[in-house]
Amino acid sequence: MAKFCTKCGKPLVDGKPCDCSKEHTKEEPREEKKVEVEVEEEEESSQLGNILNDYLDIVKGMFKKPVATIEKYLNTSYFNLAIISIALNAIVFGIFTHIFTANCLKKIGLNLGNIQTFIQTATQEISKLGVPIKINTNIGLSFGICMALVSVITIVIMYIMHTQVFKKKMNIKKIVVLVGICEVFLTIGYLISIVGSYLNIFLGILIFTFFAIIFFVHLHQGYMKLSKTTKDQSVYTSILGLFVPVVGYVITVTLMLVLSIIITGMTMYNTQTSQTASTLRNSSQQTYLR
Repeated sequence: MAKFCTKCGKPLVDGKPCDCSKEHTKEEPREEKKVEVEVEEEEESSQLGNILNDYLDIVKGMFKKPVATIEKYLNTSYFNLAIISIALNAIVFGIFTHIFTANCLKKIGLNLGNIQTFIQTATQEISKLGVPIKINTNIGLSFGICMALVSVITIVIMYIMHTQVFKKKMNIKKIVVLVGICEVFLTIGYLISIVGSYLNIFLGILIFTFFAIIFFVHLHQGYMKLSKTTKDQSVYTSILGLFVPVVGYVITVTLMLVLSIIITGMTMYNTQTSQTASTLRNSSQQTYLR
């Protein structure tokens, strides 16, 4: 009587196992690999979702309870969130400076893109004469890179002061997290400043300055919570750590104010000139009619 495989139903040869057992052993690793890939994809999507939720929670918390929010998220487990926050802050800062400059130039009928093209053409012509000149005309990109460098320098100064000057142990990731958390609120300030610059260029500067000051306060308060040094030592570290961003923001605000004043003055001059010209035309026409 013929025997059949209990798994696949194929007829069996005496003394030999069914071929389906080999097929199962070959297919099992493939199925395991598929399951592993699906699990990894789910974990990545869940991580991104958690980072987004944490980012939004920080934004809400910074408006209501900034110190409590900093204390809650001041943990190395939020290191990835901090890196994303620092990068996003630099990008949005570059966008803000680009839009602000473009809005200022529009007041006097100029286009930022045309000016950038003119500068690039001029530098290329000068370079042909044997004078190599390299000018980055992309204002947003330049300021964005500067913002990223300022964040890195701030982190390095605080870490060196804490570990090398005052000889206290500190995980640099905690300082990165601190700067990243504080820059979440600063990024929101840039976005609001962009909206304000469309309404009025001085309003954009005012909002920008307001959020910059809040950032310095948050960073100082956060470092005081994080620091393992004495209060006097922490103050010195905060001052040196904030020195670079403060100087950077002062220079930025000064440039923005100078540009705004020049643009406003030129706009008023053009308006007054056009009004005077129209008045003269009207008076000459009335004289001619008489």
